[in-house]
Amino acid sequence: MTIPAINEVLAKNRVNLKPNQECFQLAVVSNTFVSPLNEYIDFQLRALDINALSTLIDFYSIEEQKKIIAVAKGIFVDYDPFRELQWEPSDFSSYGDVDNRIIKKTQLDLSRIASLLPRDSIILVKLFSALHLTEKCKQLTILDKSAIWLNKWMTETYPQFHYIEPKRRIAEEVISYFPRTREIKKIYPLNYIFNLSLQIAELFSEVLCPIKKVLILDCDGTLWKGLIGEQDVKELFFYDEIHSIIKMLKENGVIICFVTKNEQSNIDRFFDQKGIIEKHDIYKVYAGWEPKSTSVAKIAIELNLDFSSMVFVDDSIHEINEVKHYAPSVMTLLVNPTYDIYLKDFVALVPLFYKGKVTNEDRIRTLDYQASSVRKSDERLYSNELDYLKSLKMQVQIKTNINIDYNRVSQLTLRTNQFNLTQSRLQPDEVRQFLSMNDSFVITFDLIDRYSQLGVVCVCFLKKLNETLRIENINLSCRAFGRKLEFLVMDVIVNLAIQNNIKNIEGVYIPSNKNSYCKNYFIENGFSLQKEDSTSSNFSLRIEDFLVDNLHTNLFEVKL
Repeated sequence: MTIPAINEVLAKNRVNLKPNQECFQLAVVSNTFVSPLNEYIDFQLRALDINALSTLIDFYSIEEQKKIIAVAKGIFVDYDPFRELQWEPSDFSSYGDVDNRIIKKTQLDLSRIASLLPRDSIILVKLFSALHLTEKCKQLTILDKSAIWLNKWMTETYPQFHYIEPKRRIAEEVISYFPRTREIKKIYPLNYIFNLSLQIAELFSEVLCPIKKVLILDCDGTLWKGLIGEQDVKELFFYDEIHSIIKMLKENGVIICFVTKNEQSNIDRFFDQKGIIEKHDIYKVYAGWEPKSTSVAKIAIELNLDFSSMVFVDDSIHEINEVKHYAPSVMTLLVNPTYDIYLKDFVALVPLFYKGKVTNEDRIRTLDYQASSVRKSDERLYSNELDYLKSLKMQVQIKTNINIDYNRVSQLTLRTNQFNLTQSRLQPDEVRQFLSMNDSFVITFDLIDRYSQLGVVCVCFLKKLNETLRIENINLSCRAFGRKLEFLVMDVIVNLAIQNNIKNIEGVYIPSNKNSYCKNYFIENGFSLQKEDSTSSNFSLRIEDFLVDNLHTNLFEVKL
């Protein structure tokens, strides 16, 4: 990869700031002065279509720059615990316990800065590493152990923050620059700055930009040139490149819907010609003469998804405006009459649907949503919800710390908003690291019913702390809502606690504007509220007080 020089970055940053687009104000708070890190962060974020403008702030003068911090929508904290300590050669080959000087100073500094950060900002923190000092040491040194201890303390104390795990290759790139004196503290290799800025931009993008899950398409003028209701199908000019992209998106888990002011019979003629797009590729066709916003609303309700997860494509500015007026968070694309420009615009949509690797759950998503439509139709045959749920003949395969699909688990943390207790987001490597820690548990739930295979729809992150089991987070896919699976999940957590001689379970709920669905989850399972403020609610449960919800847990055939 060719890394752009700083003069190129500066030149592009100055012309790429879009005055008519909301600006994402970002503060880079650092005690290491990694300049020009803020310019490279802006460069990377703007490449991801985030109109970013960041400011570098000295860690020790943050009180004097409160006005900048107060308006920042995102804050990146880069704190080096080892920066100011004077090292002796023996420090680099010492294999004792942690260095209490480092521990106490870091805790004091970071607790101070955390108290000054706005509660509604996205806080991203680079975790600690001593590899730039100890890479060539054969064993873990005092410095390495101190960094590991501090990482544990930081993530446990501030679960609402987002974290970047220092990469070994980044550490390797700066080895020759350490130990540094204050006179050369601004000197860093460009590779380090570029790679770090890329990690920062990608994580902010994950949090800021909801992953698109549904592609809604008009037909006439959008999928082909011509009017299918007035012309023979053979007379139409099909946009085959667009069709190929739609097919690829569907095969990788994107839900495809047609919303057209047309007769259903005309759309059936399109499928009958057996082109690139086939009928089974489409979740549902909404053909008729009602406002297209009405059909978009139906899709949101049926799929139990936010409007922000949808992209609507149409060749009519009137239809685009009508949908945007009803649902402003729906992303729209107006078809350009010049096909080459339209194709370029359509290709640019593809990255909006992907964050990370495609999983098996992605590939079967359309089939499951199609099966869900049948489920809802069959639900009317039953007099009550419980009988209907029993009729689904649900089977759940539960895995604890074995054969974990890191990509799928990461995907659940990144994409799940409505049932996400703490809003933590993990990359696959971070899931792997969590599982590698002592007394940590990752439990996955793979769901099947008589209609379809849903795949892994739930993951729990747990940590054992003496006689307490702490729920770090639970992510439940919206596709599993309404099945009472969350009660089985708690039953499994309690059984794990009993097996490990644990007497108490603790959990925290951190509210967002999207996760009110799980607000009462702990109370519904018998937990007691211990502490509550505007940022979080803490709960606890004595194992002896837990009452199994057999009415709902018996709905599932469990396979371990």
